[in-house]
Amino acid sequence: VREAVRSLSDDIAGGKWIVLTRVPIREIPAENQRVVRWRGGQVSWEQFVVPWFSWRLGAAITHAPANSFGVPFTLIRKPIVVTVHDLMFMRNQGGSIKQKIGNLYRKACYRTLPFCRCTISTVSDASRVELEKSLGRDVHVTPNSCQYVLDVSNASGTLPASLAGQDKKHFVHIGGLTTNKNTRRV
Repeated sequence: VREAVRSLSDDIAGGKWIVLTRVPIREIPAENQRVVRWRGGQVSWEQFVVPWFSWRLGAAITHAPANSFGVPFTLIRKPIVVTVHDLMFMRNQGGSIKQKIGNLYRKACYRTLPFCRCTISTVSDASRVELEKSLGRDVHVTPNSCQYVLDVSNASGTLPASLAGQDKKHFVHIGGLTTNKNTRRV
């Protein structure tokens, strides 16, 4: 989301753009964010709060960046971009009860995608092939980058102060405990 916001402007977006968030995000100008202090969980946020504000604000399009989206978008026929990072949730990865419930939720959202007026995006060509085979429709690739590693407060794009001046090579691995993250190998 931060990468998308960095590249957004009113010219690119075709008009005013707004990020709906639970807490203020310092990298986003205040006039471009709507902060909703929501104490409920992620499911109620996606299923009720986001569709409501999208409709109320008259959004021409909404982006759901995290593998799931508000199913009401299928009912109100609002255009939406859904980013599905991978299909690991379809393979029941994760051992905790919270992860298993989350996977069931993402599966339910995924099964409604064929009925949704949406554009589907993913982060890799391998995921694109798998999604197109599963859904029978075109999927667009928007690769991840490591721009967020750079100091966002410094427009020159230098490393954060904690890494600057060290005569070492650095790499970043953001992974979890599931096998597809290759954490053990790293």
